[in-house]
Amino acid sequence: ATAKILAAGGGTPLITCHQGTADAERVVREITETGGTASFALYDAANPDVFLETLRNRNVIPTHVYYFPSPKIFLKKGRDWDTDVFRRFVEVYVDGFAHLYRICSLVQPDRLVMFYPSTTALDKAVVYLAEYTAAKGAGEALCRYLTGLDPRLSIRIERLPRMTPDQTLTLMPIAAKDPLPVMLDIIRDLHTISP
Repeated sequence: ATAKILAAGGGTPLITCHQGTADAERVVREITETGGTASFALYDAANPDVFLETLRNRNVIPTHVYYFPSPKIFLKKGRDWDTDVFRRFVEVYVDGFAHLYRICSLVQPDRLVMFYPSTTALDKAVVYLAEYTAAKGAGEALCRYLTGLDPRLSIRIERLPRMTPDQTLTLMPIAAKDPLPVMLDIIRDLHTISP
């Protein structure tokens, strides 16, 4: 939804993915078929320098970055703390965001605006999501640290409710919000911050 909203507003989104290139290509195609402009590139948080080269080769200077990668959220089978699951989440929600910030700050000499989607699961204990919420909490702490470190950086942290993208689809009917109105408000707010 975010890339389509940005393109509809005249932006030129660069959609990144580590896996699921067919989905990214489909979104780019849908945007371009309706008169918008978009492209995609691979981003592997474990090997971020490849993405840095991609940005430099394409002469892309990001101004607004929306961070949405995620491993499968529902991994646990039991109630006990699982350190391996926690580490997998930290690699994406903390390390991946830190790497992306570093890369973008290297090619963006001026103001950089980033969006970090957190979770309302931090506001209450959710069974089977301890590792996920702990990693998201660490990601929020990282965002506060980075904004204190870099005066050019503005990060909006938003604790999002469960929404209906592929990541949260389940076989059981669970209430989920439509991402379009939620993201539209966030995008409008972020784009009042000048890059």
